[in-house]
Amino acid sequence: MTEDPIKLFASRAERYPEPTEADAAQGAVRVALAAVPVLGGSLTEILSMVLTPALTRRRDDWFKELAEAFESVETKVNGFTTGDLQGNELFVSAAIQATRAAISTHQEEKRAALRNALVNIALGRAPQEDQVQMFLRYVEELTTWHLRVLRFFQSPANHLAAKGLRSEYMMGGGAQVLEDMYPELRGNREFYDQIATDLHSRGMLNSPPSFLHTSMTGSGMVAKRTTAIADAFLAFITSPI
Repeated sequence: MTEDPIKLFASRAERYPEPTEADAAQGAVRVALAAVPVLGGSLTEILSMVLTPALTRRRDDWFKELAEAFESVETKVNGFTTGDLQGNELFVSAAIQATRAAISTHQEEKRAALRNALVNIALGRAPQEDQVQMFLRYVEELTTWHLRVLRFFQSPANHLAAKGLRSEYMMGGGAQVLEDMYPELRGNREFYDQIATDLHSRGMLNSPPSFLHTSMTGSGMVAKRTTAIADAFLAFITSPI
């Protein structure tokens, strides 16, 4: 009987630290650093000592998180078993891509988005194969603020209400409601303008970034700004459970 692949990952991670794997990772880091001509031998050793444990820890933590997520799905979705994923090439390819992205970040919000994406694929709730690759790449490339701003503009009024903030306005721009939702963005206009520009360039906002500073009615201020592809992306990185 073939062992459950996700649980196999978790069992391997629980043996952390694994000497042979650590040696292999350290060797890979040393080779990569040695290829940089400006680095001396001692600096190469120091950096490998810093990077190798972090890479190994992140990998093992990711496999544990993934195993826990799928164990939860098994208890909540009747008829689903992780073993059914054996032979699911879309899932395997996505898991490899998501694992590379997860190891490259320490931000839990992005790691959660990657886990949710894999769960959706496993449950047959993923978009077409090329969109899966594109959406996973978006998670890796975009910042957590891109994800928050995009989710907010999917339904500004609902997000404001859920936070106990006013959701009815007389007149103003989109920046006002965004700053009301996230006070830490006040005074950072260039930052969130760039975020809106990035999202619009990817076809994920249905209005150009100028809507943030264009005077409009109260209903326009809290209007939905996400496109169909943005809604599909957000559904893909949101837990279905």
